[in-house]
Amino acid sequence: MSANSNSLDPVKIQASHTQRVEEWIFLILQVTGGQILLPIIIATSLFSKSTPRHTIFLNFCLSWSLSSIIFSLLLYRERSTPEEVSLTPGPNICIIQAALVNGIQAMTSCTTLALVIHIWSVFRQTGRYGSPSDSLLRPGLRNAAFLLVPSLFFASFAIVTLVVGNVPTDNSKGDPVPNLAVATAFYCVILQADGTLKLLQGVYSFSAALAVITLLFEGLTMFEIYRSKKVLKKYAPKGTTAVFIRIAMFSLLRTFVLGFTFIFAIEPQRVFQPGLTNTFVFNGFIDVLQASLPLAAALILGTQKDFLDVWFFCKRNGTSKQVLQVDVIQEKLQY
Repeated sequence: MSANSNSLDPVKIQASHTQRVEEWIFLILQVTGGQILLPIIIATSLFSKSTPRHTIFLNFCLSWSLSSIIFSLLLYRERSTPEEVSLTPGPNICIIQAALVNGIQAMTSCTTLALVIHIWSVFRQTGRYGSPSDSLLRPGLRNAAFLLVPSLFFASFAIVTLVVGNVPTDNSKGDPVPNLAVATAFYCVILQADGTLKLLQGVYSFSAALAVITLLFEGLTMFEIYRSKKVLKKYAPKGTTAVFIRIAMFSLLRTFVLGFTFIFAIEPQRVFQPGLTNTFVFNGFIDVLQASLPLAAALILGTQKDFLDVWFFCKRNGTSKQVLQVDVIQEKLQY
């Protein structure tokens, strides 16, 4: 027994080392994008007169920043040890994170769609009426809907997860546990009694549906740009087309990642295989793709010229006042 135990020690130590490396990769991606760069973008938008941004844009950035925090919760304490390779959080912490993970995935899907619809609305109204201020809805009602609906979906998915997952059961060793929350390589999910991930399937299905709608509105936006390019060139807020292209790039990337995440829901047993090194798709690869999304959002949106001018103290060419006037007069429709 002792000899067998000793022979396993090098294997466990190597597995622990691999897991530590992967945790750091996952955590560095989440922290850099969602907890450093996106907050800098938000703060710059709020406190610099040269970089006015609409509240819908800020809500988008905030949701992805919250996403990075929620997905990183269990990794802040550097959980892997030579004695225990797998994630071993307490049951209460695990179910709370599982609920937050489901909620935030729904929320980020909503905020991404809201930003794309907002940009489409600006192009549509400018092309038809020569002013983005003639919105489809009153600005106050539109903004309230785009800000509140994502939060409502966040709360709804989180509450449903808590209710469904808060059922006593037995773990794989036959020991009683207070709920259905279980740990994957980096965070917790709800594994239901029949061995399925129905809640996760529901979240991914919802996110995929919104991703398709987002792509649809991006197509409509491109149609508006093509149809009214002369009017838009004259009346649309400066830089709007470039911002749309950036948002579309991020949306396409997120849709690509969502395609991989469906593998989790279809084959739940794959979720619990730690390690990036054994196979290409499973064992952490999809989680690392997801972890890169806040960083991708920060890099795609944060490299806009006005942000770079502020951060690197560049002299502007006199257009900032013009942009600021457009932002103030037209219900802050700048991005």
